[in-house]
Amino acid sequence: MKEIINMLEKLSFSKTEASVYITLLKHPKLTGYQIAKKINISRSSVYSALDNLYNRGGVSLLSGKNFLKHIEIRTNVWYNWQKRL
Repeated sequence: MKEIINMLEKLSFSKTEASVYITLLKHPKLTGYQIAKKINISRSSVYSALDNLYNRGGVSLLSGKNFLKHIEIRTNVWYNWQKRL
């Protein structure tokens, strides 16, 4: 997993963003709360990483009735970020 995080850091991911992204690849459609529990970091750090990933096109946010319900990985992200290398 450290090798993947290092590769993602070369694509301008922070360690937290990389961990969140990898977790979503392994467990699609988790909530921010569920991601935080899985990787044992604060929810605020997870939501900050998700916000950054969303702004860069890495994830889609699906809302529930009154809150963020799920996050999904966008499939074209690897292609777009690999072009930066």
